[in-house]
Amino acid sequence: MVWHGGSVYDAWLNAVAAQVGSLVLTLPYTFSQMGYVYGVASHFLYGAFGCWAVYLLGLFHAEASRRTWDIGIIHKRHILEYHEVIEVVSGKWLGGSVLFFNMAALTFACINQLIACSSEVT
Repeated sequence: MVWHGGSVYDAWLNAVAAQVGSLVLTLPYTFSQMGYVYGVASHFLYGAFGCWAVYLLGLFHAEASRRTWDIGIIHKRHILEYHEVIEVVSGKWLGGSVLFFNMAALTFACINQLIACSSEVT
């Protein structure tokens, strides 16, 4: 039942796993830059904000699914994305803003990856 997908618990578990994965990958760098105590504190803070964001997105997704179900739109072969969820819950303008922000963040993440992979280590 949990692994079939489509439940709020499954979505929350998937998102939290992604947050924990990124948290574990940044541990050595954070500890080397901030020290042990501040590194652990910042990771707890990051984890708390990440879990809160996942909780809110889960609530928004459930609300968007309920609203689209009420008006007769059934998403059998389409997975709602973040900007579509925000558009249903908050309006077209904010949904477009979230889409723009996501595209800009992905673009800058790609640029950062290209710079990181192309720079020489001295």
